[in-house]
Amino acid sequence: MFAPTSRRLLIGGLSGKGKPVGLALGKHWKAFKPTNGQVSQHLAPTEQMVLMPWVRTWPKRLKDKFFHSGPEFMPAVLSIGFCVWYLEDLEANIHFHHRD
Repeated sequence: MFAPTSRRLLIGGLSGKGKPVGLALGKHWKAFKPTNGQVSQHLAPTEQMVLMPWVRTWPKRLKDKFFHSGPEFMPAVLSIGFCVWYLEDLEANIHFHHRD
């Protein structure tokens, strides 16, 4: 009626026996062997400075992106800035005329 894998998972899940994790995770963790401090992965000498190339090219990339997409978002930024400035000025004017 059920496939053997489904039957085993269903019976094991209902009876409380079997593994508490799914079959895929059980297969994954079955291959794990503790290394007891042994270094199993390390960076190659060419990968030692992972962040520095990005930091060196970051200003140029930022400038290029700004000048490339600036005309698209600059009207929106200026409109929002103008609205904020106008409303702050209006609120200051209201507070000035309604002071005690």
